[in-house]
Amino acid sequence: MMYGLQPGPMLFKNNPQFVWAVIASMYIGNVMLLVLNLPLVGLWARIAVVPFPVLAPIIIFCSVLGTYSIRFILFDVWVMLVFGLIGYFMRKLGFPIAPLVLASVLAQMLETSLQQALLISQGSPLIFFTRPISLAFMILSAISILWGLWVQLKKKDRVVVEETDE
Repeated sequence: MMYGLQPGPMLFKNNPQFVWAVIASMYIGNVMLLVLNLPLVGLWARIAVVPFPVLAPIIIFCSVLGTYSIRFILFDVWVMLVFGLIGYFMRKLGFPIAPLVLASVLAQMLETSLQQALLISQGSPLIFFTRPISLAFMILSAISILWGLWVQLKKKDRVVVEETDE
């Protein structure tokens, strides 16, 4: 999509050179990884035993350097550090990180699709409830959210009952 190509089955028919170039690059990349990683497997295994106080500053330095080198803007580094702290505290508090990453990846596509749907319906959100497929997805979403809340409440009730029994 970055190159103005429409993904799907017609991509193979309309742009076969591009498709086969991507497939060939994957084969070449795998062969290069094989050639590089076989002799270096001992080195990669030794990285696992490096203590975290030594490894963490190296990881942070590489992350800051990589973030800054994309656009040479210090704001990007601060954003990366803030979201790194958010991720750290989410992990410490037991929140799953995968939904946040998935949401940040899909947010732009979701916003574009929402705008298109609202343009089609002249701004009415009822379009999500009047079409059978969208209504089914809305009902499934509501059931999923309510089920998750119910399980959490049930788990808290069970903990409270177990604490009072002691």
